[in-house]
Amino acid sequence: MSPKKPPLEKAWLATPLWAAGMAAAVVAVAQVDLLRPFYAQWDKGAHALCFLVTWWVFHRVLGMGRVLALVLAAALGAFIEVHQIGVPGFNASWSDFAADLAGIAAAWALAAAFPARKDSP
Repeated sequence: MSPKKPPLEKAWLATPLWAAGMAAAVVAVAQVDLLRPFYAQWDKGAHALCFLVTWWVFHRVLGMGRVLALVLAAALGAFIEVHQIGVPGFNASWSDFAADLAGIAAAWALAAAFPARKDSP
């Protein structure tokens, strides 16, 4: 007996909710001063990975076109960097934004290399 699949109406929401939960966890960890030295060396990789996932969710999960997903993900990265100007303990950085864009580019390349599958009827 195969496990029961969730109705399609609920299933489409699972991935964005999971991604939002992971983003919230990353943001929460970033707020703890004692933890920053442990992940500081991975900062650019974390930026790239977060924005790879962001673009992927925009494009593959929410169904946005590639360019719209790119524009929105890049705008989000820029907003985060500008927002950090006024946040104590954080610095806006062009290199962080470049890492965001690298993650978006990697997601675009992965999407081109692995096209979405059409579900068979």
